[in-house]
Amino acid sequence: MKEAGRLLAYEFSIIAIFVLYANSTPMKRFLISALTLCTLCVVEANDTIRAKDFGITPDTYINYAEPINRLFDSSRNKDAVIVFEPGRYDIWTDGAVRKEIYITNIRGEGRKVGGGVREACG
Repeated sequence: MKEAGRLLAYEFSIIAIFVLYANSTPMKRFLISALTLCTLCVVEANDTIRAKDFGITPDTYINYAEPINRLFDSSRNKDAVIVFEPGRYDIWTDGAVRKEIYITNIRGEGRKVGGGVREACG
């Protein structure tokens, strides 16, 4: 369904450009281009999954093993970006599932924006 919505937005944008762009002033062309860009950005933003939407928040001393498993399961078979807010997330061995995951493009380190893994225990 998300893919159909993305294609519909692209088609709408292309039609808007051809119809409105041809006989318009430079200001209208600028507005049409800006609207098209905003539409495409909103459609692309649907591929971002935020940990806080799963109740996962940093620095709480709560075991997030189960919610993080649900988060990963929801992103399976999607080309998605998973965003964690800066901070520490506790994942204890109680209730944890052991499996391999492949992570690409981890940025940063520690508690700042773009933080990555600092320490693994267990």
